Amino acid sequence: MEREHAVNRVIEMYGQNDQRSAAWHTKRTEMITASEVTDAWTTSESRRRLIMRKLDPKESSGTGACAPLIWGTRFEPIAKKIYEDETGCRIVDVSCVQHPVHLFLGASPDGILFPKEEDKTDKRWGRLVEFKCPISRDPKPEIPNHYIHQMQMQMECTGIDECEYVEFRFKQVYYAEWTAFEGKKGVFAAIGDGKVFYREDTQTLEDWKGSLEGDTDDYQFVYWILASTKKEFVPKDPQWLTTHLPDLQATWDEVVKHREAGTFPEAPVKPVTVTLDI
Repeated sequence: MEREHAVNRVIEMYGQNDQRSAAWHTKRTEMITASEVTDAWTTSESRRRLIMRKLDPKESSGTGACAPLIWGTRFEPIAKKIYEDETGCRIVDVSCVQHPVHLFLGASPDGILFPKEEDKTDKRWGRLVEFKCPISRDPKPEIPNHYIHQMQMQMECTGIDECEYVEFRFKQVYYAEWTAFEGKKGVFAAIGDGKVFYREDTQTLEDWKGSLEGDTDDYQFVYWILASTKKEFVPKDPQWLTTHLPDLQATWDEVVKHREAGTFPEAPVKPVTVTLDI
């Protein structure tokens, strides 16, 4: 019943997928979000950069974002579709969820799982899901530590006690390798303004390309194959927030202090190496 109550609350209040919209970026400047929590305590420089992002936000665009972020953003819809097809689950998108008590904390889960026929006896019902599509990281048996913290924050903000970690490693290949590959594969087209066009499984390559507007020479066609998959269940750690709230609160207090004073945190002074000629 507790999970059902939490799920209903999140969907009622945040059941609108506005991720990466202007409103989504603006909302994230008013809180420390799940993807950046480890910046609050990893190093003094990571903490300073986190504070600067709240004081001087710059919206990430498809052209200005780093390569791993662009890769992950482009492949997330593909990952969700593969997961839904393989598991029979439906993924409900939600927007940035604000912590019900600590309003300066927030999280944007990739979705909430609902098994086929809405079977609430299925242990996956109402579980959060987090997708990762690394561009270059070699697969490792353990989940990277900062992703563990990200999921713990998501569970704290939503009140949902479990999260499914799903990692798809996609590989971009040449057309010849793509046609010869017999596993899961696909193609999408990207254009200069950042828009991405996905081919449906029911479409032939020729029909899909013919449906694209304008000259196909203006598009970048990305042929991909699925190299590996990992799915792992992550339970909520009841001590996580107690452990990390002091660092998070202190970081946010500094954000508020600088906003009120109209100042910015000073960059750490780099040590100077002096060479003496003897």
